[in-house]
Amino acid sequence: MADEIQIANVLSDKNAMLVLTYMSYMNDRPKLSDLDNIITNFHILDAAVKSLVCAGLLKTDVITKPRKTTYLEYTEKGRLVSHLLQQVNEICVHDIETAIPPRKVQII
Repeated sequence: MADEIQIANVLSDKNAMLVLTYMSYMNDRPKLSDLDNIITNFHILDAAVKSLVCAGLLKTDVITKPRKTTYLEYTEKGRLVSHLLQQVNEICVHDIETAIPPRKVQII
């Protein structure tokens, strides 16, 4: 139960959902600095990534030479959550009527 609460708290942060969704549209393994065009404040971006790592949705790989670079990767759970968020994003961005079949409503 504690894991579910932690993940729900993390996903309620708009920056965490933004990171997960944005990463799903990237082809390569992104660097932390690749995300600074969506979250321009480094401390906010770093905090969002750290909370996703603590929740078990992302993992980081830090390379120190020739300069320090942090790469981001999904965990298996993170990949699944990201895929679902991407589907939700597609529904919101595109025509919602094509995504969800309308229910017939009978007016009396």
